[in-house]
Amino acid sequence: MIKSPTVCSFALLCLATFSHSDTSTSSDKKHQLQLIQMKGCASCHGTKGQGNTMMKGPKLAGQTQQELARKIKAYRSGERNNPTMAMMTYSLSDEEIENLAAYFSQFK
Repeated sequence: MIKSPTVCSFALLCLATFSHSDTSTSSDKKHQLQLIQMKGCASCHGTKGQGNTMMKGPKLAGQTQQELARKIKAYRSGERNNPTMAMMTYSLSDEEIENLAAYFSQFK
């Protein structure tokens, strides 16, 4: 699929940009948030799916888990066309997609 120095640089930037040290969250929520940060979702969609207009990242909060998973899988397969999302989703496993969808679907 799509692999380039730009994609790698973007992923590293996302990893370096976000950190979270809230000790009051459960380990499961910490794991979900870490996955979001590692996959670069938070840079465009926010850590709670609130969106980011500067990065042109739409709001994910308020969507169901099934809806989000279906959309992410459609970007991964190429059914939905968006170069950025194609790069961000091409290596996601079905389990990672379900975890991301579950995380973002909990926010309104």
